[in-house]
Amino acid sequence: MILKNPFSTNTRCLYLYNNYECWICGTNGSHCGGMEIHHIWGRISASALNSSPLCKMCHSHIGHTRYERIDLLKKTIAFLLSQGYKLQEEDNQFLEIIKDDLRGIKL
Repeated sequence: MILKNPFSTNTRCLYLYNNYECWICGTNGSHCGGMEIHHIWGRISASALNSSPLCKMCHSHIGHTRYERIDLLKKTIAFLLSQGYKLQEEDNQFLEIIKDDLRGIKL
């Protein structure tokens, strides 16, 4: 199966080598089959800003509410900054797509 907007190897490696916990429940996913990378705003973009590591259980129950998305985006930004990540053109395009959802939110 080929996924629409799969994450790049570089994005996957950011989490594989530098993060070992689900950003919702805080576990390492060993209780439910491991970790996955979630598209925060769905598959509208493969930007690193649209990614978050979730255990399989949390990934299967995520509700895609505005609150959940903003919370995961804030965690993603903090994590990427801690890794010295530099924004790419794809990230800027993603932010442009979601700008209406971000109104009134301080990142």
